[in-house]
Amino acid sequence: MMDGFFKVGKELDAFDMAQEMTEKSSGFDIVAYNVLRNGLFKRGKYESESFYTGMRELGLVPDSATFNTMINAYCKEGNLENALKLLNEMKSYGCYPI
Repeated sequence: MMDGFFKVGKELDAFDMAQEMTEKSSGFDIVAYNVLRNGLFKRGKYESESFYTGMRELGLVPDSATFNTMINAYCKEGNLENALKLLNEMKSYGCYPI
């Protein structure tokens, strides 16, 4: 549903849904986090480092989709140093580029 909000341009509704999910501890997992991150990324509305930090503060473990999107974001920002750092970190989680 969160992805649907993004697709019709209702970013605030998507963000409100994510916030409600985290407050109620109802299903806000890495998949939901990736949907939120992807929706905001496509609209250029988030800073890569803060989003990655926020994910870890929530106790979420990144998956291949998380790493791939973050690496892509760093590359688009011209931050190849962090992109390479994440590529190496990704391998320590048993994830590989897709």
